[in-house]
Amino acid sequence: MALADPDVGIGSLKIPLSIKRLQPTGRAYSIGIWSHFQLLDWTPHSTVFRSWMVNDAGESVLYFDSVHLQEVRDEHLQKVLQASGRLGAEQQALYSSNWRQMSFDPAALTRN
Repeated sequence: MALADPDVGIGSLKIPLSIKRLQPTGRAYSIGIWSHFQLLDWTPHSTVFRSWMVNDAGESVLYFDSVHLQEVRDEHLQKVLQASGRLGAEQQALYSSNWRQMSFDPAALTRN
């Protein structure tokens, strides 16, 4: 369910299509914000969830209801841009995704 999961296939991206409700609660913000997610629905190409942002005191700061993410591949974005006549350099840079393989060094986690 990750954005770029090698077991599922690198090269897909899920973008937000809709948020049913975004509710700030008026609580004080702080640097330490925690998040809690409740998965409502999941398919290989779509995810729907609720999310709460909670401050250090455990008070809800921000609530997202029914956030719908949909998979979009680079080819789909390019077709839409081409059809709309907006396939300039800026749009190409903004709406394209290039996935690169990165190496991971477990020893780097223990270095000071």
